[in-house]
Amino acid sequence: MHRIIQPGGLLWFTAHGESLTNRLSAAEKAAFSAGEPVVHFPEVEGMNLCSTFWPEAAVRRMARNRFEVVSRFDPLLNPATADRAHMTHDAYLMRRL
Repeated sequence: MHRIIQPGGLLWFTAHGESLTNRLSAAEKAAFSAGEPVVHFPEVEGMNLCSTFWPEAAVRRMARNRFEVVSRFDPLLNPATADRAHMTHDAYLMRRL
């Protein structure tokens, strides 16, 4: 995305985050809590069951030096808004540096 977005351009995306960690095993939750992205069901890669859960710390590390986080929407912190928007994922608005 860094290659195709102009400096100052915006990127909006969603990710499996804190609100969906009830799907993870205890070991996966521990890795998530430590700030590591967690690949859930890697043995079925390429199918919808396989997914990656992104803690905020990992998203910020991934974006470092390329994007700044302008805003983050966490459905756990905004339950009424999340319900109206049918949001279950974390959403990020980032600006390309």
